[in-house]
Amino acid sequence: MRKRRRRSGGKARQALANLQTCLAAAGASIEHVVKWTILIREGESLQDGFAAFGEVWGRRPNPPAITVAQVAGFAVPGAVCELEAIAAVPA
Repeated sequence: MRKRRRRSGGKARQALANLQTCLAAAGASIEHVVKWTILIREGESLQDGFAAFGEVWGRRPNPPAITVAQVAGFAVPGAVCELEAIAAVPA
């Protein structure tokens, strides 16, 4: 029996929106991100996470480095993804 994959795109989109809010509060924007780390719970769709990133990044040039890994789970029950971003903001 094949394991059915769940859709994590909605959660990834929300996490990206939250991250953009944090960047804005720090005087930064998505263009300042130089490195992303995306963790996705096993069984969730990697493609949905990449699609959500693509929607947010759009056609901007010079995308940041991206590390994606599947993990067994997260400390927060029900979490399906976790994002980390490193931004370089000019002084």
